[in-house]
Amino acid sequence: MKNPGMHTRIVVPAILLIFATTFVLGAIGIDIATGFIENRFKEHINLMAKYLVSNAETSLLVGDRFWLKKLAHSLIHEESDIKSISITNDRGQVILSVSKDIPGPFETLDTQVVPRKMINANSFFSNEVLKQLENMFNVKPIGTVHITYSTYKLQQIRVSITRKFFLLMIILAGLGGIVYYFISRSIVREITGLARISQEIAAGNTDLRAPSGNIPEVQKLTSAFNKMLDSIKESNLALAAANEKVARQRFLAEMGKFSMLIAHEFKNPLGIIKGSTDILKKDHIDSATRNTMIDYIEDEISRLDALIENFLTFARPSTPVYREVDANAMLDDIVNRMKLLPEITCKIDADIEKATCTVEADRDLLTRAITNLIRNGCDSMVESPGVITVSSTHTEKFWMVKISDQGTGIPDELKEKIFNPFFSTKATGCGLGLAFVHRTIKSHKGSINVADNPGGGTIFSIKIPLAKTQTATSGHSDQEGNGSTGA
Repeated sequence: MKNPGMHTRIVVPAILLIFATTFVLGAIGIDIATGFIENRFKEHINLMAKYLVSNAETSLLVGDRFWLKKLAHSLIHEESDIKSISITNDRGQVILSVSKDIPGPFETLDTQVVPRKMINANSFFSNEVLKQLENMFNVKPIGTVHITYSTYKLQQIRVSITRKFFLLMIILAGLGGIVYYFISRSIVREITGLARISQEIAAGNTDLRAPSGNIPEVQKLTSAFNKMLDSIKESNLALAAANEKVARQRFLAEMGKFSMLIAHEFKNPLGIIKGSTDILKKDHIDSATRNTMIDYIEDEISRLDALIENFLTFARPSTPVYREVDANAMLDDIVNRMKLLPEITCKIDADIEKATCTVEADRDLLTRAITNLIRNGCDSMVESPGVITVSSTHTEKFWMVKISDQGTGIPDELKEKIFNPFFSTKATGCGLGLAFVHRTIKSHKGSINVADNPGGGTIFSIKIPLAKTQTATSGHSDQEGNGSTGA
C-alpha cells in the first residue's frame, strides 16, 4: 500500500472523529427526544385514565351505566390513539366496553377505581364510626378501568425524529469534515509546496526560493529554509572556486610531471643520437664504427617512436569496438605469439582451459593489455630469469585470467599506485603501461587486482563478464545437466 501523505493522515482521523462525535451526540439527542415524547404520551394516557376513574366512581356506586357509556364514547372518539375502553366491577364482570379499529401495536393500562373519602372531620359521626366508614370505602376497589391504546403514532414520531436527527447529523458532520478539510489543506499546501520546491532545488534549480506563506510557523520554516539555501549556495561557490584552484594546481603539477617525464625519457635517446652523429662527423672512421653508430641512431629513433606512440595512446584513447570474442582462444594466441618474440627471454607456461568463453571485447585493446602484463612480468625477471604462468578459468558469469611471475615483486605500499598514470618502478619506464591496462579492463566492465605470488613475484588477476549469449548458454546447459542427473 502506498504510504499516505500528511494531508491524508491529518484529515482522515479528524473526519472520522467528527463523524463519530456527531453520531454519538445525535444518538443521545434521539434518545432524549423520543424519551420525552413517550413520557408525555404516557402521562396523557394516565390523565385520561384518572379522568375515567374519577367519573366511573360515582356511576359504579349508584349503578349508572348510561353516563359511563356516554363518557367512554366521547373519549374514544376524541382521542385517536385509544383503541378500546372497558370497565369491570369488583367481581370482574364487564359492565362497559367500547372500541374502534386503529393500527397497532397496542398497550393496555389498567387503573383500579377506589372510592374517595366522602366523610370529613367536620362530620357529626364519632371517630370510631369514621374509621369504620373509611375502612369500608377504601380497603377494596369497586372496579377497574381498562384502556387499550395504540403506540403506532408514537413509533411514527420516533422514526421521524430519528430520520431528522440522522439527516442533521450527516449534514453537520459533512459540513464539519469539509470545513476541516479546507482548513487543513491550506496548512498542508504550504508544507507540500515547500517539499516540491526542495525537490526542484535538488534537481538543479538552485536559484529557486520558497515563498514566505501565510502561517507564522511556516513563515519561520521557509525563512530558515531560504537562509540555509543561501548559505549552501555561498558554500558551493566557495567550494567550486577551491576545487577549480586545486584542479588547476593539479593540472599544472601533472603537466610539470609529464614534461619532466618526457624530458627524462627523451634526453637519453637524444644524447645517444647526438653522440653518434658527432662520431659520424669525424673523418677517417672505419666502416664498423660507422655502422654501429647508425644502428644506435636507428634504435634510439625506434625507442622515441615507441614512447611517442605510448603517450598518444594514453592521451587520446581510441573508442573500443566490442565484438563477441572467444577469450580462451585469444589468450592462447597471445601466449604463442609472445613466445616467438626475441626480446622475451623468460619462459612462458600456459594453463588455458579448452572451453569456449565468449566475452564482449575489443580484441586489439585486450590483447595489448595482456601483452603489457606479460612484458612487465618478463622485465621484472631480467636479473634472475624465471617463469611466467598464464592461466584462465571461468564461472557462470565471468572469465578470469591470472598472470604470475617470479620476479622481485611489488611492495605493499606501492600496490595502490601502480595503476596511476606516470607511476613506474622501472628506471626506464614511462609509467603508462599498467595505467593503460587498468583503463582497458575497466572499459570492458571488468576488474584487475594485484597480489603477491607465494613463490615470489606478483600475480595479476583479471575478471571480465561473459557475453549474454555465453551466460544464457551456460544457464541452459546447467538446467539440462540438472535434468539429466535427476532423471
